[in-house]
Amino acid sequence: MMSPKRNLSALTVELIRAEMSENRLPVVIFGASMAGEVIFYRCQELGIRVLAFCDNNIKKTGRDYCGIPVVHTKELIAHFGDVNLLIAVADIEDIIIQVERLNYTHWYPGNIFLKTVNTFHHVYSGPAEYVDYVVKTCIHCQDNYIQPDRLFLRSVDVIITERCSLKCAHCSNLMQYYEHPQNCETTQILESIAILCSVVDEINEFRVIGGEPFMNKEVHIITQALVKESKVLNVVIYTNGTILPKPEQIQGMNDPKVLVLITDYGELSRNLDPLVESLSAAGIRYYVGKAGGWTDCSTIAKHNRPADDLKALFTECCAKNTFTFSDDKFFRCPFSANIERLGHIPVNSADRFDLAMAMKSGWDESFIKRQLSAFINKMEYMSVCDYCNGRSFDAPEIEPARQIRQFLKLDLSNIQTGMPCE
Repeated sequence: MMSPKRNLSALTVELIRAEMSENRLPVVIFGASMAGEVIFYRCQELGIRVLAFCDNNIKKTGRDYCGIPVVHTKELIAHFGDVNLLIAVADIEDIIIQVERLNYTHWYPGNIFLKTVNTFHHVYSGPAEYVDYVVKTCIHCQDNYIQPDRLFLRSVDVIITERCSLKCAHCSNLMQYYEHPQNCETTQILESIAILCSVVDEINEFRVIGGEPFMNKEVHIITQALVKESKVLNVVIYTNGTILPKPEQIQGMNDPKVLVLITDYGELSRNLDPLVESLSAAGIRYYVGKAGGWTDCSTIAKHNRPADDLKALFTECCAKNTFTFSDDKFFRCPFSANIERLGHIPVNSADRFDLAMAMKSGWDESFIKRQLSAFINKMEYMSVCDYCNGRSFDAPEIEPARQIRQFLKLDLSNIQTGMPCE
C-alpha cells in the first residue's frame, strides 16, 4: 500500500502514466468539481482515458460531468473494482484515509497534473479567474500535505457580524436564532487574526463571513488587515448579493488577494447586478454561484448519542474542517462557533481552542502551535456534535433561503431534552 506521505514528492506525470500503463486499471477522478474538470481535460491531452468521476456528494452522482458518469464513492468498487484514482480534492488527507479504508492503493495527488496546466489557455465551465483560484488552492493544499511539520490551514472563516439582510429559516450558520444580532468588535477581530497568524505557517484563505459581511461597515478595514498578513494567501468575502458596498468598501477590497463569492438567491439578491458591475469596474475578482446544496443541519437539539455514533457523525461531516474564528476562539465548524455565541448550551472548552487565553498563559508559540495542531488533526468528535443533525455529503437537500419574518426563539429546556427548536 502506498504510504500517504512517502514518495509523493518524487511523483511526476510521467511516472504516474508509466504505473497506469503497467497496472492497466481504469482511471477515475475523485472529485466532480472544477479541479476535477481541469484534470480531466489535461488527461485527454495526455492520452489518458478517464472512465468516470467519483464523489462523496451523492447529489452529484447519477449524472454526467464532462461527458462521463459520476459514481458515488461507496459504489465505486461495484462499478469498476480496483482503479487508478486521481484525487482532485484540496482536503486530500481525508480522501486518502477514505480510499485506503476501501483498499484502494493506486491513488495519486491531482496537483501533479494541475501544475502542468495554464488555466488561462483553456475554456472551462467556470470563469477563468475562478478556475485559476480553485486550481491554485488544490495545488497548494496538496503540496502542504506532504509537509507534516508545517501548520497549514486550507481555510478559516472569520465571523465579523451576526447581522444578516436575509432571514433564512435553515441557515447553517444559525443566524436565524439571533434575537439582537450585533457586529463583532473590529479591534478584537484584528488582534485575533494577528495571534493566529503568529502560530501558523500559512493560511490558504481567510473567508470573511457573517451573517452578511457587508452589514458590518468596517468590512473593508478587516479585509485590508487580512490582505497585509504575509501568511494569508487569499481573502474571500461571502455575500448574498443584497447589499451594494460603499465606494470606500469597494476600494478596500481592491487587491489581487481578494475574491468576492456571491450567492445568487434570485429575487432575494436584489443588488446582484449593481454589485457585479461595481466589482468589475474596480477590477476585483468575483464569482457568482446559484444557491443550492442546503441541508437540514440547523436544528438545535440534544440527541444523547453514544460515543461511537458521535465519531461516525464527525467522520461523515462535510463541515468538520470548516475552521471558524469567533472573537478570539478557534472552532472546528460554524455550528460549534455560533452555538457558543448564542449561549444556550453548556460550553465544553475542549470544543474550541482559545488562542487569546493560550497567549496570556505564557506558553511559547511553538507549544501553542503543537496544541493547535492537535486540535485540528487529532479530534474524533466534539461534545457539541450531539446537538447537531449532522452534515453528511449524502444528506437530502432542502429549499435554500426559505424566509421567515422574525428570529426563531430557542427554548433551553427543549434543547436539553432533545426536542427540536423551530
